[in-house]
Amino acid sequence: RNHLGDGMLVSAALALVTGIFCLTLLPHTPPGQSTRRPLAFLDGFRLLIDSRPFLILFAVSLVVSMMRPFFYNLGFLFFSDPVGIGLNSSLSTAVMSLGQIVEIAAMLILAAILRMFGSRWTILLGAAALALRFGVFALGEPVWFVIAAQGLHGIGFTFFSIGSIIAVEALAPRQRR
Repeated sequence: RNHLGDGMLVSAALALVTGIFCLTLLPHTPPGQSTRRPLAFLDGFRLLIDSRPFLILFAVSLVVSMMRPFFYNLGFLFFSDPVGIGLNSSLSTAVMSLGQIVEIAAMLILAAILRMFGSRWTILLGAAALALRFGVFALGEPVWFVIAAQGLHGIGFTFFSIGSIIAVEALAPRQRR
């Protein structure tokens, strides 16, 4: 029997459970009645003009975010295709999960890293980890090194993404967040 659809069945069941939870157990929270500023989101764009550090963070985040869909959509193929690394499907899945395991560990040390280096260097460390990972992927060998580089996903994603969120909280005035 082919088990390729099993993940979709599990996802569908979890989505159904989540939907039931949200519709039945969460408190009723109607939208606010205030429509004083229907174009309030434009304040965010003004922040890009007014704050050079915020503009730089936005530009770097845009570039880093553009590479993510390629990896999420094609990473498994890179690991499993004979033209790529050529691992079997189950091993490719395990290698993809390696990044998520390291991500959990990175979340546990993130507060200490932020205290030691601050948000700017934490974000830079995350972006550097992502660049290094893709550089190793481009080399494509040795296979063990490519597999080990997948662990950099966890460091890159956690340090860059969460570090950026924390930086936005610090850079943006409360009324513009």
